[in-house]
Amino acid sequence: MKFKNTNNIILLSSLFLGVFLFSTIVWAAFTTTLEINGSVSVVKQGWDIHFANLSSVNLSGDAIEASNPKIDSSATKISDYSIKFITPADSASYTFDIVNAGTFGAKLSTLTNGTKICTDGNGNTNSVDANNVCENIIYELKYTSTGANVSEFDTLKAGDKVNVTLTIKYSNDVTTEKLPSTEVLVGGLSTTLVYTQDTNVSETTGK
Repeated sequence: MKFKNTNNIILLSSLFLGVFLFSTIVWAAFTTTLEINGSVSVVKQGWDIHFANLSSVNLSGDAIEASNPKIDSSATKISDYSIKFITPADSASYTFDIVNAGTFGAKLSTLTNGTKICTDGNGNTNSVDANNVCENIIYELKYTSTGANVSEFDTLKAGDKVNVTLTIKYSNDVTTEKLPSTEVLVGGLSTTLVYTQDTNVSETTGK
């Protein structure tokens, strides 16, 4: 009887061991591995507002171009134009592009026009001739397509450009009494445009 009982214990232990091993094998069969892979790149970004495509002069009346303007090497300055007006209603104009070649929308945050300084042939800036001429020189910067004034808070989307017209005119309203008796040099005909990032315009695509 003891021998028989001993065999039963051995058989029962073997059964438990077999069940344990089987359960371990079944559990291992339900293992899954999940993976996530990818990459990120940052595109080239930049800030680039500049002038381009400056036209030749368009003269009206008896106006003469003494020297033509040029865009400097940084493409951020137009300078060196010189015009001679002979009679009232004379005018000169140039067109050029303002280009946003960067990846950020831009806003014209500040526009400052220079103060006209008129100097007569005797070097006086407060003479009758100087004052009469200063009162009748018209300086305008407008969008070519619409005729609207270039103004603060105007926006320029990334990748866009606008064509503008600069016009300098000797008023047609000048009477004979106000014509200068000596040549008058007019300085201070300038505009400074300060563009800053427009945070209301998304990069690359604009509004």
